[in-house]
Amino acid sequence: MRVLCLDGSDDLVVFHPDSLRDPPTLSYADRIDSLFVEWYQSSYIQLDGRAIPVCFWDRLYRKRDGNSSKAWGSFRGQWHNWKYIILEFEALGRSPAKFWTKYTKANGERMLYNDIIASLKAERKSRDNSVQVTTDAAHARMFFGGDLTREDAGHVFTYRKSGKVMACSRDVEVAKRWRSLLTNNDGIRARWEAFAAGNGIESHVSAEDSS
Repeated sequence: MRVLCLDGSDDLVVFHPDSLRDPPTLSYADRIDSLFVEWYQSSYIQLDGRAIPVCFWDRLYRKRDGNSSKAWGSFRGQWHNWKYIILEFEALGRSPAKFWTKYTKANGERMLYNDIIASLKAERKSRDNSVQVTTDAAHARMFFGGDLTREDAGHVFTYRKSGKVMACSRDVEVAKRWRSLLTNNDGIRARWEAFAAGNGIESHVSAEDSS
């Protein structure tokens, strides 16, 4: 048997590996607005009487604990492209209007799916290779007193691995979660700006994804 733990919930989905079929044939290339909904709530896959949202599909299909899924090998690229779009969607406050304002061309036409993906990957590569990553990660650690598991961090910098809560350690990961926190949490942003001003620190941080 396998167990899937859903984030933000004590519910465990218990299922037999043989009950997991291959990922459904699905495309969001012409219906990105549907992805904004189905990432968080969808019923394409049901296990143990529970609908499994698209956001958890990587946990179902990727290699883990000795379980090898050939389906994930061919599906992972598509799923990660969906995640690129969702991370941008979340950085823009989960607002379809703001997303399409950014990804609409001057002639009023929405950008094509592949063009959006290419743009997001280029932006991410540029950010990850910049000195700003190191600076932003340092600011996050400084603000939380070196403890990214603090309660007021809202679990933004933690993840589960083998049932244990772990704190992010890579600067790239800490920096992007810090940017997302400042973008989406007005209270933390106000506290950070006050903290930065009192310590002579430049407080500007650009919007970033939260994965």
